Amino acid sequence: MKRLIWITIISVSMIATLTACTKDPCNAGHTWVEATCTEPKTCSVCGATEGTALGHDWLENTPNYQQAKTCSRCNETQGDPLEAEFAKKGLPVETEWDKEFTITTPCYNDESKTTNGKYKFSNLRRADSDDALGLEAAQGYEWLIFDLICRYDDENVRKNGFTGVFNAGMDYYDTYNVGNSDLGTMFEPGKTDLETVDRFTLNWNVKDYPECIFLWGEYTDGWNAEGTVCISQHTIYIRIPTGYDGMVVSMIPNGSDVLDKLDAGEMVIDSLDDECVNFRVIPE
Repeated sequence: MKRLIWITIISVSMIATLTACTKDPCNAGHTWVEATCTEPKTCSVCGATEGTALGHDWLENTPNYQQAKTCSRCNETQGDPLEAEFAKKGLPVETEWDKEFTITTPCYNDESKTTNGKYKFSNLRRADSDDALGLEAAQGYEWLIFDLICRYDDENVRKNGFTGVFNAGMDYYDTYNVGNSDLGTMFEPGKTDLETVDRFTLNWNVKDYPECIFLWGEYTDGWNAEGTVCISQHTIYIRIPTGYDGMVVSMIPNGSDVLDKLDAGEMVIDSLDDECVNFRVIPE
């Protein structure tokens, strides 16, 4: 009888021990998962916690025009990216290379008459630098080089010439007016010292890029031998962050009310109307 009682006591003791182990599976220590932005340090076995959640670490330059407010640790976002000024104002932009845009401007000899210029952006080239042209390299930047070509070939232009367009360089996102008096800097390839030209800053995917440059090449034009067609060309050179998609070239017809507003001191972005063509330079 005594032996049976002893065995029973041992069995009860083992059951109690097993029950205690089942209730506390981390007797030997917790298996911790480190704290996150939203959760404290947590045991993956029993769910016990220690301390508090880290909280989000919001990236300094967010929100910006490419990203919503963004956490640097977990990439969670809050809200939306900033709205570009061109979009906010409902201003249309063109992005198609080699598309022909017709712009009506007064004739040169008789401004009561008008002529139609056919404009297009063409021949996009990309380069890190170009020694022959004098285009200097900068880490994280690229040069986009392209032509603005216009053609005049109607009867009015043959008799009275043309006044053409006023060009302005801007940023699609925050309408930074590029360089001197919204025009950028005139550039003679191989001769202009880039150290003397204006820089401007763009923010691209959180980072500021202060070494951006916008250059207008020399304006060239010429009539064909018969004097029936005139073709003119600007070459434009811009150094921007690699992949940047926000530079805009606006073409404003001479004789337009827009130019009167600019003369009165208005910003280009606040003056543009439906007669203007705004071309957004998106790298192909």
